[in-house]
Formats: sequence, C-alpha cells, structure tokens
Amino acid sequence: MLNSLTDTFTDESLDEIDSYESEENDEEIAEESNIEKTSGKSSNKVSTKATPWSKEEIRAVERRLGKFLQLKKIPGKKDCEEAKLKETALNNRSWQKIKHYIRNRNSKLSSVF
Repeated sequence: MLNSLTDTFTDESLDEIDSYESEENDEEIAEESNIEKTSGKSSNKVSTKATPWSKEEIRAVERRLGKFLQLKKIPGKKDCEEAKLKETALNNRSWQKIKHYIRNRNSKLSSVF
C-alpha cells in the first residue's frame, strides 16, 4: 500500500513537499526563538536601574543592622523589615535590597582583609 502511494508522487512533487515542510520548520523555529526571547524566566524580571545608596541610608543600615556587619552574618527578612520600620531613610528600599546590601558589604570587607 505504501508503494502505491509513493508511486503516485513524482520526484518533483516530493521535492516541493520537502521544501514546503522545511519552510514550515524554519518558520516554527523562528517563532519558537521569539517565544523564548519574550517568555520564560527572563521576561518575568523587570529591568531596573541600580540606585546608589545614600549616606543617610548607609548610616541607617549601620545603626540598625551593624551587628550583622560585625558578625559577618546576613540578616533575615524580619530583621530587615524591623530596620525599615524604625528608619525612614530605608522606606524606598525593599527588605531584599537591604539584605543584599549587608551581604555585599560583608563580602567586600572579607575580601579586603
């Protein structure tokens, strides 16, 4: 049965089908690559510009979370949120940014000494 089907197609018609399928594949690949660029983990991230820490913010972190700098420990969410409530200078920073500041500062201090 298969032979009878292939016999009905000429070599030229098979070449046309192959070229048509390859064009479809090329379009699918192009669409998939666009999807990968616009969706997935990277699209969920919002690109933001890094805001430098002001002297006031640094002093507030040192006042409230200085013990973590001395112990070379990283504060938890609760510690960061408490510091944020007590220091108005930290209102524009999330608890995660405060935590990352302490972590980065600790790693900077440990690499210097």
